[in-house]
Amino acid sequence: MARGFVLAFADALRDELLADSGVTGAGVTKVFPQGTGHNPAFPYITYAFITDSPRHGLGFNDPAYRMLRFQVDGYAETWTEAATTLDAVVTCLDGATLTVTGWGVPRLEGEGSVIVNEEVEGIPVYRSISRYKAVLAGTNVT
Repeated sequence: MARGFVLAFADALRDELLADSGVTGAGVTKVFPQGTGHNPAFPYITYAFITDSPRHGLGFNDPAYRMLRFQVDGYAETWTEAATTLDAVVTCLDGATLTVTGWGVPRLEGEGSVIVNEEVEGIPVYRSISRYKAVLAGTNVT
């Protein structure tokens, strides 16, 4: 039985980011699902899922498809480090072919990015935010 799409997608996303030479070249060694460990070293990446819902094609024989919106955040100590991390994430995911075990290969579409300055646990940081949509067509979508 295939693992749920969100969990399988999370594994593929994390593996893709950690295997990318641009991301690791930007100094990123940790990728966390929606949150972090205690006081991780900068820079690091987190990801979170915004929606996960099955969709169905309108044509007579169109396959069902699943659309998942997600956000990848890079945390850094300086604006330059945040911009470098953002560039690495965007380059990695814009060209990615993620194989989601048990599901197939979704199409990734970038929806925009920004860098903000904020505090995390009282520490000033720069956060790069990138939003994406993953669309997976297939007959095994429930």
